[in-house]
Amino acid sequence: MRRDGQATIVIEIPNPQVLDAAKQYREGFGLLMRQPTGVLLPALQCAAIALELYLKALSAHDVEVPDTAFIYARSPSKSHRLEDLFDQAPPDVRERIEKASGHVPGLKRFSGIREAFEAYTPMFVASRYPFEPDRRFDGIDIGTLDELLQLLDSVCKSIHRFVLTETETPVEGNA
Repeated sequence: MRRDGQATIVIEIPNPQVLDAAKQYREGFGLLMRQPTGVLLPALQCAAIALELYLKALSAHDVEVPDTAFIYARSPSKSHRLEDLFDQAPPDVRERIEKASGHVPGLKRFSGIREAFEAYTPMFVASRYPFEPDRRFDGIDIGTLDELLQLLDSVCKSIHRFVLTETETPVEGNA
């Protein structure tokens, strides 16, 4: 910790723990979509979680548990709203995602990548509780969803860096 009471945290972007989980859910989405029938809702749930985790990987940081060898990843946001998670990413990464989205055919119907994330946010709850009122599946296009997952995977693969950031209070294990 610095003398002024602030803690310095090293953030690896994308966070490898969160990125690995995102890739597994993306793979689960692909496996389920290749099944002949009956697994659309689980596939959409896997895709929703993958989208969330790709975005969280861009802002999560590792936390060391004191007196152990255990390190876990923590996202600064507890939100499941994709557009909020997108906003948590570093500005240059958001710009890279926005620029890359212009080359994705299915995303051209949106005014920008943030609008696309807003459109796919309801999928997280709707795919778990399709029988409840006000669950929206309109606007979910499987091809575009796959393109969006590919876009985030590609951007995450293209960046790897370490960022120093400071917090006013020490993070667990970083005193």
